[in-house]
Amino acid sequence: MRHPHSCLLQVLNSISWIVLFQVKWFFDLAAWIFVCPFNWKT
Repeated sequence: MRHPHSCLLQVLNSISWIVLFQVKWFFDLAAWIFVCPFNWKT
């Protein structure tokens, strides 16, 4: 028997993963923007 909440939990799980990857991508981009000018100067 499937619980009625399992579908909701699955949706929340995928949303949290999407948010995590978006945040990770944003921080990777920000780090690249901050690091690149220093790389160009040297």
